[in-house]
Amino acid sequence: MAGDAAALIIVLPSDTVETIIAKIRDTGTLSVQLLVPDGLTVLQSAENLVQIQQTLAQDHITPILISSDEQVLAVAAQHKLEVISVKGTRVNAPPVAKEQKDSPSAAKEQEDHSRDTQVFADHNEPPPAPIAPAPDDAFLDALDHVPTDFTEIDYAKEDLDSFAAFDDFSDPVTPPPSKQPTEYRAPDKLETEETIFGHVPLDDEWDTTLVEEPLPPCRSGYVEDDTPRRRGDRSATIAPDAAYFDERDEFDRPGYGRRLQDFDDFDRPVSQRKRRTAVLPILLLVILAIGGAISTYAFIQNTTINVWPTAAAVSEEPFENEVIPIAPSSDDIDGAVVQARVATVEASASTQGQANPQNTPVNLARGTVTILNSLAQSIDLPEGTEFVAINDQGQEVRFLIDGAATIPPAISTPRGVTFGEISVQVSALSPGSAANVGPNTVTQMIIPGQQPVGSGNPVNFENDAITGGTEEAVSIVSSDDVQAVLGILLTDLYSNGIAQLNQQINSGEMIDELSITPSTTTLGDPTNYEPLIVDPPIGEAADPENPFFTVTTSTSFSALVTPIDASVSEQLSTVIGEYLLQEERIPCAPQEISFGRPTWEWDGQSLTVDGVMTCTPTESLDVEALNQIQNAVRNQSRTAAEDSLQQLVNQGIIGGFELPPNRSDFPPFDMLINIDIVAPPTEGEVDSDE
Repeated sequence: MAGDAAALIIVLPSDTVETIIAKIRDTGTLSVQLLVPDGLTVLQSAENLVQIQQTLAQDHITPILISSDEQVLAVAAQHKLEVISVKGTRVNAPPVAKEQKDSPSAAKEQEDHSRDTQVFADHNEPPPAPIAPAPDDAFLDALDHVPTDFTEIDYAKEDLDSFAAFDDFSDPVTPPPSKQPTEYRAPDKLETEETIFGHVPLDDEWDTTLVEEPLPPCRSGYVEDDTPRRRGDRSATIAPDAAYFDERDEFDRPGYGRRLQDFDDFDRPVSQRKRRTAVLPILLLVILAIGGAISTYAFIQNTTINVWPTAAAVSEEPFENEVIPIAPSSDDIDGAVVQARVATVEASASTQGQANPQNTPVNLARGTVTILNSLAQSIDLPEGTEFVAINDQGQEVRFLIDGAATIPPAISTPRGVTFGEISVQVSALSPGSAANVGPNTVTQMIIPGQQPVGSGNPVNFENDAITGGTEEAVSIVSSDDVQAVLGILLTDLYSNGIAQLNQQINSGEMIDELSITPSTTTLGDPTNYEPLIVDPPIGEAADPENPFFTVTTSTSFSALVTPIDASVSEQLSTVIGEYLLQEERIPCAPQEISFGRPTWEWDGQSLTVDGVMTCTPTESLDVEALNQIQNAVRNQSRTAAEDSLQQLVNQGIIGGFELPPNRSDFPPFDMLINIDIVAPPTEGEVDSDE
């Protein structure tokens, strides 16, 4: 493009979308200002504006709309086009020039032009080339179409101060005209511009007096030499009226000849041309200064407010467990596929733990029980016969006979009855000091397959103290000991898995951390890793000299490898919409739908996505609502703007709003306040300013 300066284009009622685009491209600039008159239906259509915006975006051209038409401004704001709102006056279309009818004067001008052309042809000199319009002519012509009635504009104090400062510029000084050259005497009949260029003297009208003085040098080449010529000689060069030689070219340096004026220069007085030439540089400097100040102010003060319609205008439709396809390379991408490849590794880890020493029963209590039989028959005591005693804590303690035995029968003699008696060795069923009992504490005998027999009739039990049960501090591997080191084991397992995954990525790729499975959260589930291998096993004693045990486990890790600048979440922001569109699942127009922040999960086999489709009609806020929003924040503090916008929420005009952060006040001009219609935020997505 040619440059960075913005070109000004007036949109005419006869223009179409195609002609507007062609005009903009013909300017050759990257920034174009469109002056849009009121009632111009071609730009009141959102479809036409979007077409112009998208077409120019391909050429990297930024259009700026200048208008007082509320409908044009509203449609442009909704589609995020930069606008300049004209307040206090209306932008009207320029009048259409009527075709000029043939008139005597027009015919005479055509005749004069033909005669001039013929004169130049007779003297073998080409007619002067048409003068190219000055660079500022288009700008000044465009200004002619801008309404000049600004009596109702309420200028801000800053603007009035700027205007007062411009008054300090000195008026341009026009140099006094130079004296009439004495070397050249013009013909008497060539007294007016029309006579000079509209009529060629006949042969008898030429003055035959020789001009003795040489003609002054001229840039145009009309006078070729200093040779005196007769006035009646047709080979003499026709010169303009000498009055036009009075004015020197203000850009001529001393020593250069005076220039002949071009045809266009005779269309206006000399004083007007000089005054315009002198004022124009100052005017351009002033315009550039004002434009720079306005641009800087607009850049600093420009702000955007997000609003969303009421719940009645917004519809939502959830979607769950949508399986999004993945492809390893961009060649396989069709817009509805996530570019990623699967990486899988097997990882294992081991760690050591120490078994805590604890008092453990290690020795059995042993002793002798004497049994007295008062029956006349013997009693067999098979293996497995138990004796029950009571320890000092009042607890039952069972003892097992060491071997089978038989209690002899009682014998009657003249002197009386002699009981059958036998002593047997017993051992406690459980080790430890709790099995130690005192003398004569055995209360029952249990013969396998029979009811317990108590001490008394027909048998009695006697026993000495049964002792020997003890405890010792032994390091036994317990479940608590294993759980104490399980966290360290799983951390090492995850680190080993990540390290192996990183070894599988290439340059320009990355592991999406959110896709690693099992994750740090799910790895704690015992189903996500192999059963623990404990050595020595749980419940067994460790080496007293080295009371440590080892725990080992393993699992399979999986992750998605994506381009380094395109994570799965970033790709899903566009892929999910394209995928649902191809699946014909979109409930509204594509430009009206949003997906918030969909959640996704990679389980090692498939990529599933959950989320909500939110349809926000772009036309849900009319021009009046947009004006109320601008009025609520224009030239207001943040607190006042929040209160005013909250009133609009309470009135049901808008559903909510979000003000830009770190902004304490808002600009006083509507053109610096942008309003974006967005979808309502999901819960917890943003901190509402309501």
